[in-house]
Amino acid sequence: MARRVEEEENHWPGFVDALSTIVMVVTFLLIILVVVIVVISQQVNPETDRNEDVSSGVQVAELEADLAQVAEQLVAQSETIEEQETLIDEITQAAEQQIETIVEQEQTIKNLTESAEQTVVADLGDTVQVQAEIPIIETEIIVPRLDENVVTQNQRSEIETAQAVMTVLFEENTIELDEPSRVKAADFLEENSVVSLGQKVVAMSYYDADSISVSQAKRTAYYRLLSVRNALLDSGVEGENISASVQAATINQDGSTNVNRVKVFLR
Repeated sequence: MARRVEEEENHWPGFVDALSTIVMVVTFLLIILVVVIVVISQQVNPETDRNEDVSSGVQVAELEADLAQVAEQLVAQSETIEEQETLIDEITQAAEQQIETIVEQEQTIKNLTESAEQTVVADLGDTVQVQAEIPIIETEIIVPRLDENVVTQNQRSEIETAQAVMTVLFEENTIELDEPSRVKAADFLEENSVVSLGQKVVAMSYYDADSISVSQAKRTAYYRLLSVRNALLDSGVEGENISASVQAATINQDGSTNVNRVKVFLR
């Protein structure tokens, strides 16, 4: 029985040797694999870095192009802003000139109003009486009324003159003197030495108080008065020597009225 046990083979040492051999082979293969991976990674990385550099260069070029485009847009916008500022300056200057013109016109209207308030003109039918509220050397002037004729249809305005009064007859819807009427007005002033003697002039514009639109009638009379006043100024009469006012037309003894008329009296 003991002999039978001694004769049995022991497989354990062979198993250990085989297992050790397998472990060493696997370890050797792993080492080789790691070495191969390291070598391959070193070969692949330079190509990747090169591609990244190229990509970065393209992006930089694109950014530079975008920056150049933005710079051009900024320059164009700056030029547009300068043009707009120039236009704003021109508009501001034009507005200031208009304001100055309005102020001058308001001052002219104020002077006309003050001059009209300082002078009283009474329409007595056949005569016109002019009397100044401020005492002057000659406080009262009475001049004969002109025979009023009907306005002709061929002229925009017609002037009748006498020694001390000039009557401007306007056609309907006419507010400006035509050139022949301006010439007649200048002749009237020259004949009476108004400019050389510095005579005072009173201009009266009449409107129809029974008109449907009284405000429109007053406005038309006022524009006609300004037209006559401008003609007097162009003829050399000083503005301070001109008094002007707008009055409602009265009915004369013969039934006629002074509607559509501007009368200029010498004081």
